Amino acid sequence: MKWIHLKTRLCLLVSMKKVVFILVVLITMLLFFGCVGQKEKDGSSVMDSPLVGLVEFKELDDSRATSEGLATLVLANNQFGVDYYNKLVNSEEQSGENVLFSPFSISTALAMTYEGADGLTAEEMRNVLYYPLDDLVRRSSFARMFNLLKESASKGDYELSVSNTLWNEKTYKFKESFYDVLDSYYYAKSTPLDFLNNPEEQRELINDWVSQNTKEKIKDILPRGSITNDTRLVLANAIYFKGDWLSEFNSRQTIQKDFFVNSEEWVSVLMMNKRGDFVYFEDEEFQYLKLPYKGGEISMVVLLPREIKTNFDIPSAKELMDLQQKMSTEDVIVDLPKFKFEAKYELKKDLIEMGLRKAFTDSADFSKMDERKAVKIDEVFHKAFIEVNEGGTEAAAATVVVAKATSAMPQPVVVEPKVFNANHPFVFYIVDEVGGEILFMGRVVNPNL
Repeated sequence: MKWIHLKTRLCLLVSMKKVVFILVVLITMLLFFGCVGQKEKDGSSVMDSPLVGLVEFKELDDSRATSEGLATLVLANNQFGVDYYNKLVNSEEQSGENVLFSPFSISTALAMTYEGADGLTAEEMRNVLYYPLDDLVRRSSFARMFNLLKESASKGDYELSVSNTLWNEKTYKFKESFYDVLDSYYYAKSTPLDFLNNPEEQRELINDWVSQNTKEKIKDILPRGSITNDTRLVLANAIYFKGDWLSEFNSRQTIQKDFFVNSEEWVSVLMMNKRGDFVYFEDEEFQYLKLPYKGGEISMVVLLPREIKTNFDIPSAKELMDLQQKMSTEDVIVDLPKFKFEAKYELKKDLIEMGLRKAFTDSADFSKMDERKAVKIDEVFHKAFIEVNEGGTEAAAATVVVAKATSAMPQPVVVEPKVFNANHPFVFYIVDEVGGEILFMGRVVNPNL
């Protein structure tokens, strides 16, 4: 009766017998404010319908992308995700809280911003986000990444869509070369709006666009006062994923069990249970379990610390990628709680503390989008939703083949199954198996929150 969805576009509950998936709704938005009081009159005219729907990516020009360039970009985006995760979970504000964000979404939105940056502003963004210095490598690799995601999703095993867009102040002229790059490599179209005279109305228009394209799961991402007559540009990235488990959990095996929020407190949760062949690995710190979605090209990886603790760092992006080579198929008994929650963040403070400072100041250098150097980033808003429960579909279940030993077959040595009991805080990330991109990442401290 529910799904496993991820995105900033469409998040809804479907009343279907035995359908369960992950539903994650997610949006990243950046606001650019004018640093000075210039009010140009030579901008574009307002389009008839500023509320265009979320669109799928066209085939982008990735003809000059290389496998090495793509691997470099994926590692960069994933490492930023690990850095930001470690910062979030160790912050006072997120202590004891569930965490959810999209490294892919944040990196993409900031990459579009980086296309307009120069000088120290660009250098700081590269240092924090690990972007490749070479423009062609970075742009063509982003285009290749988008194309691969679209190609995989087109097979119909799951739903995945990505959208980039921007809204500009209609009287403020940005460089055509900036727009051209975003259109060619990110498929980001610009829509002129009247921030100067009607900022609150434009805020509501943008929020309506987000709400409409997330089936009303993401509402009011831009709070009152976030858009003013100084706003010059708003950039947004949206990603949506909906997939069924390749091998569903049986809802009849879901029972109430204790989940230890910390070493002294616990809550009663609905715990799913399944025994089967899973891709698995363990070391001294964590147990790692992979749960594939139908189609096998996107998976959830769960990192379960051996000790009951709330705040813990996770391995580097390189270590997580190397982990794929260490994992193997094992007989595993899995206990995993059902959970559903949303999270929202304003990233300005965190990004400044991570070293991305100049972009938020009046001395920001975005001369590649605005030759007057008269804009700066005001804030970065991020919001996400996820729902996970037992799930799958008949088609997914039909892909699972079980070979039963007959009396004529040699009897194997009895090996005790691995036990993966997620009854205390754990980390999960949802990864594109084709390109290696981490699409979503989170921490579950309390499944009931």
